[in-house]
Amino acid sequence: MVEKSPDKPRGRYGDGTVYQQADGRWRSEVLTGEMKNGRPVRKILYGKTKSEANAKRRAAVAALARGELVGGKMPTLEAWLETWLSITPESRIRPRTRVGYRSLFRTWIHGQPIARKRLDKVTPTDLSLLYKRLRDAKRSETTVLQLHRVLSRGLKVAVQHRIIAVNPASRIDAPTPAAFSPTVFTLADARGLIQAASELPPQEGARWMVALALGPRQGERLGLAEDDFDPAAGTLRIQRTLYLMSWKHGCAPEGSDPVCGKKNGWCPKRHGGGIHTGPPKSEAGTRTIKVPAPVATALKDLLAFNAQVRSEEGKNHQPWTAPSGETIRLLFCRRNGKPIPSSEDYAAWQKFLASAGVPRARVHDARHTSATVLLAMGVDPRVVMDILGWSSITMLHRYQHVLDELKTDAAEKVTEALFQASPPGSPEPEGNVIPVDFKRRQAR
Repeated sequence: MVEKSPDKPRGRYGDGTVYQQADGRWRSEVLTGEMKNGRPVRKILYGKTKSEANAKRRAAVAALARGELVGGKMPTLEAWLETWLSITPESRIRPRTRVGYRSLFRTWIHGQPIARKRLDKVTPTDLSLLYKRLRDAKRSETTVLQLHRVLSRGLKVAVQHRIIAVNPASRIDAPTPAAFSPTVFTLADARGLIQAASELPPQEGARWMVALALGPRQGERLGLAEDDFDPAAGTLRIQRTLYLMSWKHGCAPEGSDPVCGKKNGWCPKRHGGGIHTGPPKSEAGTRTIKVPAPVATALKDLLAFNAQVRSEEGKNHQPWTAPSGETIRLLFCRRNGKPIPSSEDYAAWQKFLASAGVPRARVHDARHTSATVLLAMGVDPRVVMDILGWSSITMLHRYQHVLDELKTDAAEKVTEALFQASPPGSPEPEGNVIPVDFKRRQAR
């Protein structure tokens, strides 16, 4: 009697199966998960021979165990990026930032071969070729880095949602931006601008003194309310920013062609545009600043000036109600109480620079100047971070050239104090040792 061989052990559930199709190919299936309705999701693999299909099945099972295999319907890169922007809450991506991301994608990704690629088929090489396209178009490395960071962030969320197994952007080196070299006013120019600002009417003079002395971002400065300034304590609270949103058509359903025949801003049923308010750029952006005495005086004069304007304008001057519903009596505003648009603020800034005999510069360069002056004065870097609302110490590193100059100056002072001979006839220094803490108190 022939002894039967023992049955071949069954594989574990989910390890997949291999069988031959009518066309002769060998097909293997591996269970990768379940849909929301409970239906199984399988990864389908093919081989010319049973052993080849089996090898692919074993590799898929191993990849699934490592978390490197994801099943289900795969979106294209373009479709996923739009989904990511749509499902991410405003607490993670602010409205204005969302608009910027969509503009970046429209400019450099939409219409390109990479946009139509399945998300799991996008490779590091595809991204490198995309970045090469930007460089060929003479875009700066900072722009390339910005696109890389946004893509990497979106692809990371795809990994978290188990749509893809690996973020391809994490497998290439991030582009290296050009060295940060901010445009900074000389100390003489900064002093001249402060002097020129002190001679202007309060509404403009205080605006530029705050910009140069405290370095807020433009939107933060334009979003200041009267009650953000505490005259008694001499402090200024920065807790919001103004930003501009484009108008959307309201004459047709979202995604359909407009029917009014007019541009976005002129659609009779337009919505979503205009000046909005939001929190500062980061958590560190919400801050309370101790205001220098001359700036505090200018702000007190501004409060008196605003009260006079309200009296002159009567009902024409009203507190501004933002689209969010917040009602604000703005510190810097038009005569009717409405906010000053950033473009109008920029034009006034250029006019101010020209009147003071200073070359043209961006509004943001006042912020760079404030940071540089504070560091050059020896203000503690952590205090500088608090004043300017920086969220990361890396921002301080961007001003390393200022710190290097300070170190050089300190070395020269040490050399002069310790190693250079005293001039003839100069009194001998006393032998008493003065405690360092005492000298620090003296300096303060």
